[in-house]
Amino acid sequence: MWANSSHLSEPEIAILSKKGNCEKQWVFFRCQIDGVVYQCARYKRVTARNNFTVTFKLSDTLMYGFIKTYVKAAEGCKGVACTEKHCQCENRASYWAIIDILDKHLEQPCIHAVKHIVRVKPTDRLVAVAISAIQEKCVCVNVSTGTWVCHLPNSYERD
Repeated sequence: MWANSSHLSEPEIAILSKKGNCEKQWVFFRCQIDGVVYQCARYKRVTARNNFTVTFKLSDTLMYGFIKTYVKAAEGCKGVACTEKHCQCENRASYWAIIDILDKHLEQPCIHAVKHIVRVKPTDRLVAVAISAIQEKCVCVNVSTGTWVCHLPNSYERD
């Protein structure tokens, strides 16, 4: 599966291969979900900011991460009489986000006073999640004391 992809790394290919057998794949860098545009780390037409930190659901657990890239995956044509130009097969496509997981740090600020800021620690673990599992765009702050993810107080106004 996708052994010669120039857009995906070997770990990304391995993660996606667990999601099913797909012969065709397309990589893209921006996605609009419920009116919000989410970019990935590989999107370069943006000023110096991190616009790819998100919360997402994985097995009913809210998690944090950096979106590395997006992938549209589809099965190849299985019809004997079909050609690529005139294929009549109905192959469903699935849309995935490849995400670098951020684990919650054991030391958190007082949750009674600061509910919208979470201390996290970067990992080297990747996960492929359905785009529909992405919940919210966040702000990532890297300082000498660690990495922090901040939930946006107002998701309706644009910057």
